[in-house]
Amino acid sequence: MDLYRKFRWNLLCIPLASIALGLVLLLWPKIAVLTLSTAAAVLLIALGLWQAIAGAVNLFRWKAAIDGWQLATGLIVLVLGIVLALFPKVLASLLPVFLGVVFVIDGVARLSIAFQAHAMGQRWAGALVFAMLTIAAGILLLINPFGGSALLAVLAGVLLLISGVSNVVQWFMLMKK
Repeated sequence: MDLYRKFRWNLLCIPLASIALGLVLLLWPKIAVLTLSTAAAVLLIALGLWQAIAGAVNLFRWKAAIDGWQLATGLIVLVLGIVLALFPKVLASLLPVFLGVVFVIDGVARLSIAFQAHAMGQRWAGALVFAMLTIAAGILLLINPFGGSALLAVLAGVLLLISGVSNVVQWFMLMKK
């Protein structure tokens, strides 16, 4: 109990940050997605520079083939980061496309299971409905990936809000004891 009291403000910071980030994702999902995409691009640029410089220094110092690969990898990551920084919507639309493909494949597999259940005389209507909904969600993500990324941001915002609020409530309950 004393440990909780000693670190009580630290324990409250993460839930409050969760609530704040959740609100940002809910209120401005497209801006949040583009900001995260740009941040990822900056990280790729930094990583690419680091890899390229380390590879170049080591290549000239040790003349080892592995260092040439490190240099090449660094340059590729650097170029990828620059491209994504110039076109942040590309990165923002990649995740929904990937999830769309996964949803369609999963939905088709669930559709097969539903038909197999029907053939065996088991309940299958619920499985059929969920399979069709999964396929439809996948197709929607594939048709409109940027809108899909905004939807994913809103869903993440809702989950962060729920998590943050429940953790704040739990924090108050622990502090009362």
